[in-house]
Amino acid sequence: MIGMVFGRLTVTKRAGKTIKRELLWECRCECGGMKVTTGYLLRSDQTRSCGCLQRETITLKNSTHLMSGTRIYRIWSNMLSRCGNSNNPQFADYGARGIFVCQEWHDFEAFSSWACANGYRDSLSIDRINNDDGYKPDNCRWATSLQQSRNKRPRRDQKLSDAQVSAIRSDSRAQHEIAAQYGVNQQHISRIKCGKRRAFPTERNYNV
Repeated sequence: MIGMVFGRLTVTKRAGKTIKRELLWECRCECGGMKVTTGYLLRSDQTRSCGCLQRETITLKNSTHLMSGTRIYRIWSNMLSRCGNSNNPQFADYGARGIFVCQEWHDFEAFSSWACANGYRDSLSIDRINNDDGYKPDNCRWATSLQQSRNKRPRRDQKLSDAQVSAIRSDSRAQHEIAAQYGVNQQHISRIKCGKRRAFPTERNYNV
């Protein structure tokens, strides 16, 4: 066992036996710490560090949790929801037609790192270059509402659902931003806000 490596641990010497007469081994961790454990726990991959790995995992989870109130976290969460949650009002335009989030971006840290390295600003929103492809690094960019509206997938004879209309009425953003998100004329958003229209067909031309 001496000299063997298990995860971050390297076995340095024997350290006696347990009350059940299992051999104990002293190990040095990559971080410099020491760990005494049994050969069974090492071989079964149940002990992989002196404890530093668990601490790092907890720190990472806490860090992600602290980001949950930020705009970038909401963008990530909403992206996953409209592609994977059938109860999301936008699911019909995303998950239901095959739009997916790449496996890498199911991890918030990976998505956040990509965003910061590729021009993320609070004034921009995530935009798919090819509207028939999914959310992944080589198909996404950060764009203004106007850029997004020009990249909307043309849709004919489709009406907004009651849930979408309700969401629009409670949305506090500027009307041109809402219109860009749903791919409709800004005039329709204004009518919904005034209670004049309940549902409507989308149009090919957008005034945003």
